[in-house]
Amino acid sequence: MPGKLDKKVQAELEAFKARYLENLHKRFTAIEEAWAELRADPADRARLETLARLAHSLAGSSGLLELHALRDAARELEGALDGLAAAGQPVDVASARRIEGLVAALRACAPAS
Repeated sequence: MPGKLDKKVQAELEAFKARYLENLHKRFTAIEEAWAELRADPADRARLETLARLAHSLAGSSGLLELHALRDAARELEGALDGLAAAGQPVDVASARRIEGLVAALRACAPAS
């Protein structure tokens, strides 16, 4: 019985991962849109927190599904955003360049679908 259950759980996990990958572009788009909004108003703490939350969610879900490169890229973005939030200052030019690169790196880390 445990072998059958394990196979069933594995099949369900694989199906979930396939759906996740099919919809991953939506997560990237949400992050890119949140970044565009923050760039438009670099002092907006709520937008910074939204972007950090999106990065955190992506890091967690991709880690759960063993998408390690994507998890690591999302964690790096989250860390950069958390650092900005802790500093309590608007996004400056150097930070904006770094975040821009980290946001772009997310798509590059996604597995081919």
